[in-house]
Amino acid sequence: MNRPRWPLIAVAVVPPLLLAGVLVGVTVGEVHAWSGAHRIDAAGLALVAASALALALRRLAPLGAYVVSALFACVFLGTGHPPGPIFVAPFLGLVAVIATGRRRDWIAAA
Repeated sequence: MNRPRWPLIAVAVVPPLLLAGVLVGVTVGEVHAWSGAHRIDAAGLALVAASALALALRRLAPLGAYVVSALFACVFLGTGHPPGPIFVAPFLGLVAVIATGRRRDWIAAA
């Protein structure tokens, strides 16, 4: 019998979904906590969420997940949004690349 793939999909998708929720919440909270802080629009919040959601690919293509997450973070910062929790997702992507143990991949990522 074939086992259902749902547990594998859940392991790959649920942590990035939770991370996306936390990062969006912290980003919104950060903007409200700092007086005079740059307002984050919906596009900025979408970039924060996309940076975290890119990590759903970390088991299939860790280097690709890291690169996509870092690109979303670069676009976020390049559009004038303030730095903050956006750095967490690319950092975790880099950790996933290093955890694979393939020296060629993590040297390229660094």
